Amino acid sequence: VLHGLGGAGKTQIALKFIKDSSSRFSDIFFIDTSTNAIDTGLKNIAVLKDFGDSLQDGLLWLTSKVEEWLLLFDNADNPSINLNDFIPRCNHGNIIITSRNPGLRVYAGSNSSALILAAEAVLPGFMNYINVSLMSAASA
Repeated sequence: VLHGLGGAGKTQIALKFIKDSSSRFSDIFFIDTSTNAIDTGLKNIAVLKDFGDSLQDGLLWLTSKVEEWLLLFDNADNPSINLNDFIPRCNHGNIIITSRNPGLRVYAGSNSSALILAAEAVLPGFMNYINVSLMSAASA
């Protein structure tokens, strides 16, 4: 979960990580949650993968695809949206959530620090990059 003030660079940080680490992931999906179109994004995954055409089909594909896919929920700022309804129930795959809402830290489960360490290993200085980028954006 990347959270911070609007315009702080959360999406840019996530996209930089995705660009630099894309070879680690079998599939990468971007869902803009600011438009309340999460269900459409998950339906599109199902259609793209020829796995049906519903929200549940998209979640089922992600759950059954035992590979390291990446799902980016961008601009998840609306506190009335329960992201639990849109997160696949599985032990594989990866999810990045960007938000102005610090309360979404609850979605960063107990493995968060392990994932951060893994990201840091893939991108040397990744945490420094995040800290510098957020601090630079905040002071701008």
